[in-house]
Amino acid sequence: MKNLLRRALARIEERFFGPVHSRLERVEKSLEGADSRLAVVESHIEELIRRMDEVQEVVETTMARVAASTERSLIVAESQARTERRVEEIERLLGAPSSRSAGRH
Repeated sequence: MKNLLRRALARIEERFFGPVHSRLERVEKSLEGADSRLAVVESHIEELIRRMDEVQEVVETTMARVAASTERSLIVAESQARTERRVEEIERLLGAPSSRSAGRH
C-alpha cells in the first residue's frame, strides 16, 4: 500500500509540478543571463566613471590655466596703462604735447 501511494504521489508530483520545475529552470537560466549582462553593463559604467573623472580633472586644470593666464593678461594691461599715464604725466610736466593730444591734431 505504501508503494502504491508513493508511486501515485510521484505521478501526481511529476504531472503537476514537472511543468513548474521546467519553467523555473528556464527562468533561472534567463536570470543567469541577465546577471551576466548586468555585470558587463556595470563594468562599462565603472569605466565611464573613471573616464569622466579624468575629463573632469583635465577641465579643472584647463580652467585653472585659463584663469591664471587671464589674471596675467589683466596685470600686464593694468601695468601698461599705468606706464602710459606716467609717461603722459612726465611729458605734461616737461611741456611736451601728450601722445593723445598729438594724435587729435
